[in-house]
Amino acid sequence: MSSIHIKHRHSLKREEIRDRVQRVAEYLGKKYRIKYTCKGDQFSSKHKGAYVHVNLTDGCVELKIQLGILFAPLKGRIERAIRKNLHSVIGDEDGPPAKVTLHERL
Repeated sequence: MSSIHIKHRHSLKREEIRDRVQRVAEYLGKKYRIKYTCKGDQFSSKHKGAYVHVNLTDGCVELKIQLGILFAPLKGRIERAIRKNLHSVIGDEDGPPAKVTLHERL
């Protein structure tokens, strides 16, 4: 099994970061029929071939992803896409993006 571990720093307040992650989770849930659970500042999802856990803290979003055999060959592409989307949806320590954009292509 392959895994991806990302810590992404940001400057958003906790309520704003939770709202943005929630909106992305809802969008992906509708589009790809992915179910997720949310408990406070933790989101998790189990899907065919992948398990995702997201933890929100002040100034940081931490993602831990376990990829099954089917997605393991795409690990590099998946990680690059996630990093790109974190930057375009959440921003970084210098501030949030001017426009929130979700990139779906690997």
